[in-house]
This record gives sequence, structure tokens and C-alpha cells, in this order.
Amino acid sequence: MEDHKSLKQQFREFTSGTPSQAQYWLNKYNWDLYTAVDQFLSKHPDSHNRPTSGNATTMDNGQDQKIVNIFNKYKDQSSGKIEIEGTIQYLQDLGIDPEDPASLVLSYTLGSPSTGVFERDSFVDTWEALDCTDLPSMTTFIKTKTANLHTNLPYLRKVYEFTFGYILEPHQKKVSAEDAAMYWQLLLQEVFPRVELWTEFINDDWQKPITRDAWNMLFLFLQDFEKDPKLENYDDAASWPSIIDSFVEWAKENEKLE
Repeated sequence: MEDHKSLKQQFREFTSGTPSQAQYWLNKYNWDLYTAVDQFLSKHPDSHNRPTSGNATTMDNGQDQKIVNIFNKYKDQSSGKIEIEGTIQYLQDLGIDPEDPASLVLSYTLGSPSTGVFERDSFVDTWEALDCTDLPSMTTFIKTKTANLHTNLPYLRKVYEFTFGYILEPHQKKVSAEDAAMYWQLLLQEVFPRVELWTEFINDDWQKPITRDAWNMLFLFLQDFEKDPKLENYDDAASWPSIIDSFVEWAKENEKLE
């Protein structure tokens, strides 16, 4: 089977699409090049003849000018990125509360490298691939994905695992217990109500920074915890992080389990 790099290159040659468009459409159609190209061209029939200049709707690199204009409205002039101030305004214009899970869905969708930051190519190419070229269509997409967030566990897990790197402070490898607890409540409370007991343990007993491994494994543990609320089947010899072993010991010693 041809490797993905080769398929993306061929997709771009056939369609004049961007790298992000190639990734999106090939992934959507299970890396079937011809189906992906056909489906892309059915939505963008002029793409294979797209000029590189002199067209009011495109830039030199073929990006959609309408989306570029939206990005430029919010970008910081010195960095060329959308920074915190621009992100707050962008969220306001989308009708999204910064403290709502929708803000994390947006950041995950656009591949935000850190809290409140969006980079041009990822922003423009992703929205173009999703055929969202104005604020109303962007809002509809994000709110639809958010509405399904807590019923689609594989998707929730992707957003959740993305969030660790997103909230990580520069040059740090761990997230503060305080920040972690806030985002656990925001993302997981509706699906895993027992995360409240977990955050009680973190705030009252643990109070140490959280590693990526502990963050990721917690999602799996909470799935088990919902099925086994007394943790009768918990195996402390399994490869759970030590923080989870400590939680189980704390919960049992303090009679916190149902």
C-alpha cells in the first residue's frame, strides 16, 4: 500500500489542495485516493484549475480569501497569529463561552498549539477543508460537535488527550493540580460523575503536578470506575499510574465509595 505521504502529494497534484485538505479528505475516505479526490472535486469543482494569483477569492498559496480575512480580523499584527486577545473576540463573535467545552472543541479542531493561540495555516486550511467559510458555519460546526461530545466517547477522549498539551505551560512537562482539576470538571463531569470524587482527592490529598501519562490513563480508569463504583475489581498490580493507586487507597480508607 502506498504510504500516506505519497498519497497526500498525489491528492495535492490532482486537486491543487492544501496539505491540511489532503490530510482531511484522505483520512475521511480511509486513504482511498481516488474516492477522496472525487469527493473533494465534487465540492470544489474549480480546484484543479485554481489560479495562484489574480483571483479575488484566493491567495498566492490557494487559500480561501474569505477565511483568510476572518483570520486577519483577529490576528496579532506582530506575531502573525491569533493570540489571547483576538481569541477572546473570536469566541465572542462565534457565541462561545471561553469556559464552555465548545472552546476546547474549537481548539482541538484547529490544532491550537497552546491556550488562546491559533496559527494561520492550520486555521485557514482546516476551515476550508470543512467547508466553513464564514462565522455562522463555523459556529454551527463547533456547536454540533460539542452537542455530541459527551455521547461520543472516542471523540471525547481525543479532545481530552489534546487538552493536556493545550493547557501545559511553556517548558513544562506537567500540569498543575489546580488547572487539571478545573479541566476535569469541565470535560468529564457529565460523562463520569465520579470525577468529582477524584478532584476531591486531588485537592485534599495529592496536590502535586499531573503527568501526561496520569492524565491520559485517568480517562480509562473513570470508565472502569463508573462500572465498578466500589472498585472491588481494581487490580493494584496492573499498570495504573501511582496516583490512581493512591486514589483507590484514599477512597477506601476514607469510606468514600458507594
